[in-house]
Amino acid sequence: MLRSIHGVTKRSIPPAAPAFQQHTARWQQALPDLTKPQYAVMRSVAEHPGIEQVALIEAAVSTKATLAEMLSRMEARGLVRREHDPADKRRRFVYLTDEGEALLNRSIPQGNEVDDEFLGRLSDDEREQFSRLVHKMMAP
Repeated sequence: MLRSIHGVTKRSIPPAAPAFQQHTARWQQALPDLTKPQYAVMRSVAEHPGIEQVALIEAAVSTKATLAEMLSRMEARGLVRREHDPADKRRRFVYLTDEGEALLNRSIPQGNEVDDEFLGRLSDDEREQFSRLVHKMMAP
């Protein structure tokens, strides 16, 4: 028996999988130096220099542990730097390095193009709704 929840069935989700796989493959081809979550984190850090590390969980659509690991790898590559809050060592603030800023600036045109290819059939309102739904689905 096929169960339907608000019109979504077990069979209606698999057709979306190839679209996501194609988007991921296209992303890796266009931007081999950055994963989509790394790019999203770098965009957030560029928009909010010194952003608290935990605030980046939503941008990365990730868990706290996975984000910390990703930031460690990015830090080792010289793309970001993290600073502890002198008043509370548990808090860390994230900044782009000059190298990270340069890579991001080179990547934005390709990132926008790949995203536009993927979301091109959606209106601005539909894109916003899609983003909210994905974040909601990924929330703990």
